[in-house]
Amino acid sequence: MQISFKYRFETAHRLFLTEGPCYTPHGHTWYVEIYLRLKSAPLPGPQNMFMDFKSLKKPWKSYIESLDHALLLNSKDPLYEFLKKDPKAMNIWGFDGDPTTEAIASRMMIKALELYIDLDVEVSEIILEETPRNKVIITPKDV
Repeated sequence: MQISFKYRFETAHRLFLTEGPCYTPHGHTWYVEIYLRLKSAPLPGPQNMFMDFKSLKKPWKSYIESLDHALLLNSKDPLYEFLKKDPKAMNIWGFDGDPTTEAIASRMMIKALELYIDLDVEVSEIILEETPRNKVIITPKDV
C-alpha cells in the first residue's frame, strides 16, 4: 500500500549548458507527487492508518515551500555568482551542472530519503512534472 501527496510550486531555472530557449531564465508551474510505502505490514494498531497525514506531509511540504519562487542555476553559470553577491539575494539554488528536470528530481529524492529515514515509511517514487506534457519519475535506486 502507498500513499501520496501532491504539491504545486513556482520555480525558475536556466539551462546554461544547453542551446535553445531553455538557456534564457524561465519559470514553470511545477507539480511534484511523492509516494510513501509503509515498511511494516499490516496497518499498525486499531487506527488502521500509516500515520497521521499531517505529520507525514509536514517535512515534505516545508521542503517544497522552500523551492517556491526560487531560481535554480548551474553553479558555474555567471548569473549564479553575480546574483549571490546581492545582499538581498533572492532564493537561489546552485546545482552541479544544469538544473534540468532530471537533476531537480534527483535532488528531491535525496532530500526525501533524508526526511523520512527515521519513520516507518519508505519513499518509493517521486513524480516531478515540469509541464503538463513533461515529467520525470524517479525511485530511490535512481540516485
